[in-house]
Order: sequence, then structure tokens, then C-alpha cells
Amino acid sequence: MIVDEYLRNPDYPNVFALGACVAQPAVTHTPVPVGAPDSVYAIQKAGEIAVHNILAQLGDAPLTSYVPQRAKWLSDMGNTGAAYLSEPQVPLRDINWMRQGRLVHQAKVDFEKYFVNRIRLQPAGHTPSVASHIAGVMSRVLAGKSGEQHPPLMATSGGKPLEIRLPPDPCIELKALAKSVGRDPDALAADLLVAAVSDAKSYLNEPGVEAMALARRELLVEALPERQPGVEFHGGGT
Repeated sequence: MIVDEYLRNPDYPNVFALGACVAQPAVTHTPVPVGAPDSVYAIQKAGEIAVHNILAQLGDAPLTSYVPQRAKWLSDMGNTGAAYLSEPQVPLRDINWMRQGRLVHQAKVDFEKYFVNRIRLQPAGHTPSVASHIAGVMSRVLAGKSGEQHPPLMATSGGKPLEIRLPPDPCIELKALAKSVGRDPDALAADLLVAAVSDAKSYLNEPGVEAMALARRELLVEALPERQPGVEFHGGGT
């Protein structure tokens, strides 16, 4: 679909389009006309602007131009990657700054983990049940003991060992609980610990979520294999 700078069809102003639905103009002349591809960043911004302009049009408010003046990309390419900064974004590939190296790949991995964990973690203010995840673990254990069909518990083999010293009483209680439901104490302890951590994270406030994300990133960097190739920079500003 052909659209103007406000993502509206010129002949039908009440029809909007974005992303792959838009007929992108060709960057250069080719035997077969091919439009320039959109990045995820550009499509995301187009979605925001399309919604804004639909509401603005309904309320007789000024529309916002889709033509962005600044764009950023992190492109992942296996174990390496490239970071781009373009100002203005149009015409496409008018790159003002570019750096390539392993740091971009790791930055994108860290950003994706941070983004996903921000969605998964519920900041304080929500009041989930304290036993929400632990109750799920025990329900699966008891369902398995009674022969009911239930999703299997998390596999504990192949994980990273973590030594936790328990006082005598909780240790005996844990072993007794595992024996009563026919589970290995180490396997049951691992499942309960995962559930307890999930419940504990739900009580974090916004600074706590940020601090946990930073600590997770530091631990991931520490766990990277030794003797990795160093960070390399290629290219430069244009």
C-alpha cells in the first residue's frame, strides 16, 4: 500500500499501513524494482506513530510525520555484530557511525535478557500469593505420586552445582518431605528453590529489578568461556 509521511493512504485517509504492508520506494534503480527493507526498530516506531495518528485524526489534532531523524541498530551476526547510528535515517544506509565486533553481539544478548526479564518480573505493588510457584511445584509432585497426568517437573540433571548449607532441622524436614512423596531430596530441593526465587523476585521494586538485571549481567560476563577472542573494531565514521 502506498502511504504518505503520516502512514495514510493518499486516496483513503482513513486507511493506515506500516511495515511489510507499505510499498517502499526503491533506493536505486534495479532490473526488478525492490523496496528498501525495514528494520524492527523502524517498524516498531511506525506502529507507535500509526496509533498516534489514528487517535489524532479522530480528535482533529495535528498528525506526526513518520520520517525519523535518528535511528539506532544492533545487528547480530553469529558471534559478532555491528552497531549503526544514522542521522537522518532517510535515505536508508546514510550511516554516520558504525562499529563492528563481539561487543555488539554480547550487548544484544544482554539487552534481550534485560527486556525479557523486565516483562517476567512483577515490580512491587502487585501482591501475588507467596505460595504461587511453590504451590505449583507441590501440586505437580503430589499429582505424580497419585498417578495423575501432569506436566513433568523441571529436569535437574546437567545444571550447575550450587552448595547450600541448611541448618539440621530444615534439612531433615526436606529429606522427610522428599521421602514422603517419593522424590530425590536434591531434585525436590532444586525445584523448590527455583520456585522460591521466582516468588522472591515478585517483591522487588523498580530499583531492585534494575539491580538484579545488573547483577545477572555481571554474572553472565564472568561465566563466559576463557580465552575468547578480544573485541575488535572495524570501519569507522563516514
